[in-house]
Amino acid sequence: MAVITDNLDALLAHLRWPAKHRKPIRSTNLLERTFVEVRRRTKVIGRFPGETSALSLIWTVLELTSRGWRGVVITPRSVAAIERLRRRQQADATEEVIAA
Repeated sequence: MAVITDNLDALLAHLRWPAKHRKPIRSTNLLERTFVEVRRRTKVIGRFPGETSALSLIWTVLELTSRGWRGVVITPRSVAAIERLRRRQQADATEEVIAA
């Protein structure tokens, strides 16, 4: 029982995402398939000339993968919601570092 109470925030993390994204992301299968696809494509390239080119490839894979997310499409509104979540998490992490 202590394991659940200690990790409750991680167990409920999928609930912070937009409602239509929750069901597909509550499992790690989608994430694992996406990582495999990124690895497959990066093996072909070998070494990236810069961070921007690596991020472009990863974004492209995520965009292509999102089309198969059981009907969930990343709309500009969803991207904005995810960006707000990312900023909030960064702010929380910064506060934790300052508090420590």
